[in-house]
Amino acid sequence: MSLTAAAAMYPTSLFREEAIQFQRNKMHGSIILRQSWRTKWFAAASASFIAFAIAFVTSASVARKQKLDGLVLPEQGLLYISAPTAAVVVDRRVVEGQEVRRGDVLFVLSAERTTRRGGAQESITRTLSDRVESLTAELELVRLRGERRLATLARRRQNLLSRQSGLEKQIQLQVDRAGLAEEALRRSKTLYESSNAPLAQVQEKTSAMLEQKQKVYDLLQIRDGLLAELENVESDIEIAPIQTKQEIAALHRAIGDTENSLAVSEIDRQILLQASGPGVVSSLAVQSGQQIKPGDALAAIEPANSTLFAVFYVPSGAVGLLHPKIPVRLSFDAYPSDKYGTVLGSIEDISRSPALPMETANAARAVDADTQAYRVRVAINAASMPTIMKLKPGMRVRATALLDYRRLFEWLYQPLVKTYGREA
Repeated sequence: MSLTAAAAMYPTSLFREEAIQFQRNKMHGSIILRQSWRTKWFAAASASFIAFAIAFVTSASVARKQKLDGLVLPEQGLLYISAPTAAVVVDRRVVEGQEVRRGDVLFVLSAERTTRRGGAQESITRTLSDRVESLTAELELVRLRGERRLATLARRRQNLLSRQSGLEKQIQLQVDRAGLAEEALRRSKTLYESSNAPLAQVQEKTSAMLEQKQKVYDLLQIRDGLLAELENVESDIEIAPIQTKQEIAALHRAIGDTENSLAVSEIDRQILLQASGPGVVSSLAVQSGQQIKPGDALAAIEPANSTLFAVFYVPSGAVGLLHPKIPVRLSFDAYPSDKYGTVLGSIEDISRSPALPMETANAARAVDADTQAYRVRVAINAASMPTIMKLKPGMRVRATALLDYRRLFEWLYQPLVKTYGREA
């Protein structure tokens, strides 16, 4: 409603007369503001940018990453050959890249101590070797002596058996003679009783009969002595092999003890380092004639038919968000990522407890010696690796693990959450 219409309707108006006249006598029309196309374009662009910014903040996400530093290692790890004591490398029997089997001798070390008279261990070894030879010769003599003694007892037994056989025949003949003498005595007594023979004849026949029986008795005594001797010989034949075996066993024990002492002496004088498993010698750190200290690494063996993994040792403060199946991007120092790109991988497993200091010492030294680190093993996706890449154990590898995804607005209001969370 205009001021003029208001004055007409209400004679007693609330408006001043000057104001009413000003509205009535207006010399120009209403102002119409015309906007240019640039202004419209700028307003539309600003609205679009604001809408895009809001959509980006609410929908876009940011990944939290963890940098890892490690080595390419076989699935079972490298087999390290270390020096057990201070020694000198007498012989190196392998070369780098050579295939070895379990038990193959890799190095021959000498840890011999010397005295004024020369090598102490060499003198002990020579003495023990002479003793082994002496005991071996004595063992052969004992064996021969046992065989000869058994042969002698066998001959003696055969002789006694032959004598027994002849004695049995002689006893039988003597028994027959005694029977004849007794029969002659009986006839003489019959004739004497019939007064056809004198008493002297009876006495003579009695004496002859007693003499024949005495001979039978003597032969029986001889046979008993012969049987006793034969029994002793047979007993000796049974015991002789047992005694020989006991003597041989005692000598074998003595030889075994001496050989053990000789082996210990050889170990003290010469140490053989053998391969603990089949594989390929991947590195050698010593040469023949080189002096080594206890714990020095001499060689490393890559286990046969072993899959290569990327192994990392992550400090305890960075291992919390890592878990199996997390995708990882790998880059190798030998193959720069700006030229060969990165290789895909995923975390295979994480050790349940911190790694041993010796284990981390052989790693890439990505952590300090005093820092506890966990072993993280990453499976390498061979399909994403260029054919020109030929990985070898011990290569340095770097990885980027994607730990967490968050919306952008979550990162923006996180400081507020921390602030109000502390105040609460």
